[in-house]
Amino acid sequence: MNRRTQLLAFVAAAIVLSQIPYLHVPLKWFETLFHESSHALAAFLTGGHVARIALHADGSGLTWSSGGIRPLVTFAGYAGAIAWGALLYALATAVRPTTARAIVIGMLVLGILEALTWLAFSLTTYAIMAVILGLLVMLLSPRAAPLAQPALRLIGAYVLVSAIVSPSYILQAGQSSENDAAALASQLWVPSIVWVAIWLALGVAAVVGLYRLEGRVDRGQVATR
Repeated sequence: MNRRTQLLAFVAAAIVLSQIPYLHVPLKWFETLFHESSHALAAFLTGGHVARIALHADGSGLTWSSGGIRPLVTFAGYAGAIAWGALLYALATAVRPTTARAIVIGMLVLGILEALTWLAFSLTTYAIMAVILGLLVMLLSPRAAPLAQPALRLIGAYVLVSAIVSPSYILQAGQSSENDAAALASQLWVPSIVWVAIWLALGVAAVVGLYRLEGRVDRGQVATR
């Protein structure tokens, strides 16, 4: 199976898993963590202050921050999740299965640092983070070594797919002020639907970019046989 076909298979698997009750929840938590962490990182990098990040059992989350460039902080949630998902998939695909452990270790270290700094002091938030970190620790066991690379690719594909689909829920919710698109609309006077369209375009562009990247790898492998 060539790399392009594998990408499509992982994306299809992510879509199928997203429709299965309960089974998709841990993967959804990964997407929420990337989303909220992107808000926090944007606030931090633009001179703001991150108060706390809360994760909820239903797959939602909230980030409390102040200062920074507010439109960029608001925009970064969905955009960041798309970027993190695409980057994780690309890295997991590029490395050898035996060195995928390095990516897992990096995610584990960053997760622990976030738990010690930005996470809210709530039982639910820490329980969800414990599940996420526990899954990463499991991938470091010798028996799970062959699964580390496909597991990371699946997480990356799911985060990317979920970050594309999630903004559509904003349109279904109507004119609610409790979402990123509505916040951007009030900050920049650009309608919510425009921001949803931008996030959708970014997500599709990320998938297309990965597809082209994998195609170049496939052609390179054929040329060197």
